[in-house]
Amino acid sequence: MVFYDFTFSPPKSVSVVALAGADEWIMEAHTQAVRSAMRELENFAATRIRAGGGHGDRSTGNVAAALFTHDTSRALAPHLHTHCVVFNSTFDPVEQRWKALQNYEMLRTRKFAENVYYHELARQLRSSGYQINNHPRGDFQIEGVSQEICDRFSKRDAEVDRASAKLLAEKPEFASANLRTLWDAQLSDAERISLRQLANRSETIANKNQRVELGEAVQWAEDHVFDRNSVALECQLWQQALERARAENFTVAELKEFTRQRYYIRNAEHPNQVTLREVLSRELEIVQSVA
Repeated sequence: MVFYDFTFSPPKSVSVVALAGADEWIMEAHTQAVRSAMRELENFAATRIRAGGGHGDRSTGNVAAALFTHDTSRALAPHLHTHCVVFNSTFDPVEQRWKALQNYEMLRTRKFAENVYYHELARQLRSSGYQINNHPRGDFQIEGVSQEICDRFSKRDAEVDRASAKLLAEKPEFASANLRTLWDAQLSDAERISLRQLANRSETIANKNQRVELGEAVQWAEDHVFDRNSVALECQLWQQALERARAENFTVAELKEFTRQRYYIRNAEHPNQVTLREVLSRELEIVQSVA
């Protein structure tokens, strides 16, 4: 394979506010969040070792990638997203040469990288005054953007074609208009004003989500991850903690430092994996009871 495509896109409400609502600052916030996610993903890059009879993998922590950002779906609806094209190549610092990328660990940590993107974007949105509604299913939405508006800009190609034909039949002057004008025409005056005032509502709308501290988020992640696994990737704990405390006032670096100081049992041969002493004790009891 020549390259791999890792794509990052925000929830629909974010695309609607950024593009139909004309808040261009969100575009920059999206770009920064994508770069943060890619830096984390890059940490898991590796290459195969075949020299000297070796048959393992060596961590390299680097990739060659190109980022392409788009603002529409194939149906020309507002859909902010970035394709991160990672080439099948990484620089091996030991052998001092470029080699094929071993992407196994990167693929296993895609969900973590996605949550880094969501967390960093949501933090920036909240700091700019937007209210964030964190969803249990793993994403979030901007408070104040109705589901009806999100659905309106989530049409499939055929639906968009019919809606565009109807709009142009009623308002032929839009035939030569750009996408921003066409999106604007699908909003009422009240909806348009509401979207552009969302960032200024932080003092008038009470935050419905109880704030989650870093330690609480990590404890929640441990309870969920080790409930089903005796050994887990540390990035799975990071992923779960970010889902629990998305947009809270801590960085991914602070989260990683917090778990490094936890009482996890680690194995030098598998540095990305961790377990808990009580989990191993529980497994030993099960084995002894069976024996």
